[in-house]
Amino acid sequence: WVAGVKGPCVTDDTYGSGRIGIKGFAGYKVRNLKIDGKPAESKSWVTKENRHQAWYNPIPDLSLGDFQHPAPLLRVSDDEIIMPVPIGRDQFSSHRFTPETSTLYFFHSLDNGRSWSQYGAPVQQDTIPLGLWFPLKDGVLRTLRFEEKEKRFNYSDSTDKGLTWSEWHPGKLLGDWERDIFRKETSNSADCNLRLADGTFIAVIYHGYNDLHKGEQFASIPNHGMGTWGTEIFQCYTTLSTDDGLTWSEPVPMDNAASNDGDEPDSPCFGFLETKIAELPGGKMVALSRPYRSPFMWQTQSEDGGKSWQTATYAPFSGAGSPSLVATHSGYLVSIKRGSGLELHYSVDGGVNWDQGAIIDLHGVYNGHAIEVEPDVILVAYPSAIDEIRPALMHMQRIKMTPNGPVPLGND
Repeated sequence: WVAGVKGPCVTDDTYGSGRIGIKGFAGYKVRNLKIDGKPAESKSWVTKENRHQAWYNPIPDLSLGDFQHPAPLLRVSDDEIIMPVPIGRDQFSSHRFTPETSTLYFFHSLDNGRSWSQYGAPVQQDTIPLGLWFPLKDGVLRTLRFEEKEKRFNYSDSTDKGLTWSEWHPGKLLGDWERDIFRKETSNSADCNLRLADGTFIAVIYHGYNDLHKGEQFASIPNHGMGTWGTEIFQCYTTLSTDDGLTWSEPVPMDNAASNDGDEPDSPCFGFLETKIAELPGGKMVALSRPYRSPFMWQTQSEDGGKSWQTATYAPFSGAGSPSLVATHSGYLVSIKRGSGLELHYSVDGGVNWDQGAIIDLHGVYNGHAIEVEPDVILVAYPSAIDEIRPALMHMQRIKMTPNGPVPLGND
């Protein structure tokens, strides 16, 4: 019985009788647990741990603070990866970075994520534009911010690996953004997802109603897709910049069902959120998006560099918590997202088929960030616990993608 509701009857002879496992994430508690059942004939309990620990902690220095939350990883050169990390104490919360509770430290790795050291001086977190940083030429980094009221993207640059940043400079929107994006009673935000192999920036625009609840129902954009699991949050569009963020193309919908305004949609796709894009060798792009109130993720793809997208379909797994999506040197497509733990799914055929997935850690907050650091080796950095568990030092994993599945490398 769970909270007064009759639960399942479970038999599992893997480890023997009398051993019960309970798993969860975020806020959950176990109370008044009672086990009823008959002993099952089974294998002997494995008492020796033979597995190599997959994760390691790159910043074990508790004197900096007892809660770490990594910001995006970025390769700035062939031999250097940087990572800003807010580190906090006291009532610090991963959802509320403030100068009073956290300090921003800068770390870099010169060995593809095996070890990390601090560079520069720590700063107040609100003085640095955290988010996705993109490397330009001559060591310049650029970050982008969408300003809906000003109807433009702004950009800021750093010449010292993120320690200091310029003032915000305005970009320009090209084409007709009024027809699909700047509608009455709607709101828009952007997630600058990816820099493509040819240097193009591609950004996702989240487009939805200001008032999501209308008559106790979640509102959707008219004739722009309607989810079968509840319609809420956003319909996604992409916009491209071929000049490092100075100008941006007219947005196109990421679900082809929304391509003809006023027509009945071809598929029930709405509620796109936390959308990530990966570019495979050869130029095909695949996107995975968290839908609201659905057991599955949305998946769509583009064969023309983001100028158009196919009709979105269900991916065969769930995911939430700002997932990561990485395409590797050999064409592995790797999704890392929150489920019953930190879960990894991969595809060897560009997202047509996916494996059954593997739990790579039982973390407690959001997914963190992942990049490819060597051919078919991905580096994953993520928080290890929810706010009330201290110390909560970040975890990091190096994982090799192989035809037989992911292989943890540790920091060897």
